[in-house]
Formats: sequence, structure tokens, C-alpha cells
Amino acid sequence: MPILAIPTPKVADYTLEPLQHADALAAFVGQNGFNHHALKDLKYLGFDASKATLVAELVVKPEHTNSWHTLHGGVAATLVDVVTSIAVSEAGHPTSGMSAELSVSYVNPAQVGQTVHIFAEVERVGANLAFTRAQLVVASTGALVASGRHTKFVGGAFASKQRPAPKL
Repeated sequence: MPILAIPTPKVADYTLEPLQHADALAAFVGQNGFNHHALKDLKYLGFDASKATLVAELVVKPEHTNSWHTLHGGVAATLVDVVTSIAVSEAGHPTSGMSAELSVSYVNPAQVGQTVHIFAEVERVGANLAFTRAQLVVASTGALVASGRHTKFVGGAFASKQRPAPKL
């Protein structure tokens, strides 16, 4: 029985412009904590406003891998989380909001040295929720590594760029 293979996106499918609204947030996300360790080499290739899609890339290095020396599922989930969040800001929302739900399906491995393209599409931004999806694709083969969905809470204090005061 043949395996069904849905075509994956390619960078050439998009008219990418440099980040306009999320460059500061993208820099911030990559400068501290876990994100800095896992994503310090993440590159944002640009945003296609007509398709509400942000494209980024990461070359898989040993520090991104699991015990089989392929892209670790936690790193793939972090890519879905971070790149879709940046896409929400790039699509025009004042902030990236806060995660309400994140799911990732793992399809194929990505090996050390392979470049993975991350295509993060903003499906809808409402008054309280933003809905996004992402595909991680091996650049050289077009193989789908993972696909994810990410729902963000963007209402309340997030809508006005104000962060709630910490509870002590």
C-alpha cells in the first residue's frame, strides 16, 4: 500500500519580508533561559503578510538531539511554540500572548547537519485567542519532521502590552 505524502511548503513558495513588528521580541526570546540554549542558532528568514506566515530555519546540531542523534521532540515543540508566537506578533498583535494549548505530531527524524525550515502560519487572531499552526520541514528533502498547532491567549492585559503584576 503506498504511503500518502502531503506536499510540504518550500521557502520559495513565500514572498518573505524582514520582520517588522517582532524583531525585538525575537531577539528577546533567544537571549535567556531554555530558549537561548535550544534556539540560539534559530534564524528568522522573513514574514509573508499575504499568507500570514513566518519562516525560520535551524541547522540541527548535536545539542538539539536525542539519544538517536536526531532532532529532540522537545526542541521541535519549542520551535513550534516560539516561532508561532513570533508570528502572532509579526501579524500585528502587540504581544505574542500566552500559550493556552500546544500539540505536536512527530513524523520523520531530522539528522545532525540538516537544515530544518519552520513555517508558522497565523490562522486567526481574535479578541482573546490566536490560532496558529506550524510545519517543520527538512530543507534538502522536503520531509515533514513535525507539525503543530498552538493556541495563544492574547486578550486581557496582553492586548495592551501590559503584563500582569506577579502574585507574591
